[in-house]
Amino acid sequence: DREGAFACRVILSIPAVRGAGGLHILPGLRSPEGITALLDGVSPGPFAVGFVLAAACGYAALMLLENVVNKGRLLYFAFYCALAGTAGLLYFNLIAL
Repeated sequence: DREGAFACRVILSIPAVRGAGGLHILPGLRSPEGITALLDGVSPGPFAVGFVLAAACGYAALMLLENVVNKGRLLYFAFYCALAGTAGLLYFNLIAL
């Protein structure tokens, strides 16, 4: 069923997301200063606000995607992906040069 498939996909994505984050953090942890070098000049307030907002946006996106999958309206999501992909290609290949 669609609900089970969506839940399985979300759970399967967690190790990939954590692994990608780890690959970006590990080089900084291997330095002599460790975690202090990664957070140098970053005050905890904006860092915490960014973390909470990113988590909330991610959760909202997952809920929206779950709604789209459960209602069987993936065609709308396909159009969105095509539009966002085209806009990204145009931006990064034409404008950002």
